[in-house]
Amino acid sequence: MAGALLLSLTGCVWLRLLALKNQLADFDHYVKVDDHQGLAFQFLHPVLTVPDVRYLMELEPTAITTNGEQQTWVWTFAKQRPPTGAEAGRFDLTFATSFAEGKLNQVAVSERVLAILPKWFLLDLARSLGHAHVDQQKRAVSVTLDDPATHRGLTKAEVIQLLGAPCRVTESNATYTCLYQYELKSPSLKAHQTMPARADLRFTKSADQLTRIEAGYGDFRIDLSFESPAAPAR
Repeated sequence: MAGALLLSLTGCVWLRLLALKNQLADFDHYVKVDDHQGLAFQFLHPVLTVPDVRYLMELEPTAITTNGEQQTWVWTFAKQRPPTGAEAGRFDLTFATSFAEGKLNQVAVSERVLAILPKWFLLDLARSLGHAHVDQQKRAVSVTLDDPATHRGLTKAEVIQLLGAPCRVTESNATYTCLYQYELKSPSLKAHQTMPARADLRFTKSADQLTRIEAGYGDFRIDLSFESPAAPAR
């Protein structure tokens, strides 16, 4: 499995992200994982600051809660309705960032996100970021993941059950692609202003399995392939 995560970053934020990358290279020493409810990554020696996260997300969070010295920012991405406009249930995506003493000490992912990006995958991604290739000139990070053969890709019907109906479906001879669109809910957005996010999920027609996710939000770009690499020619 291979993926590319592209970021446009500046100065000190970039340096602190590199420090976080070095911590992820020694994952078990610097990160504690809590998977009892959803999935949470707890950073034992935090390096990213409150302004760093605000800079990366570009907006204020959807909601802020405080418990003692711990402050939690909740980020809600509201799903855009399909063309029919009618859809039973809510399919928004959420995650939370928590801070103590002005530094990021936890990132928590909701169960709905875990349904499409399961725990094993996010754990593998977090560990792999510690060994990612960093191009400082282009300010880009590329990640390669090992894809365990025991994990089956989701079918189109399973994805729709988890995420709701897509905004659009396009087809080629061998694949079909579902477009999902979201908007970050933030009190700092002005009237008629939006902060969109999107994800294109590609499925094979032959096996009816999810093989690729291409997603974007702001300066973030992620391209994840769930296909096994082709065997070298002999």
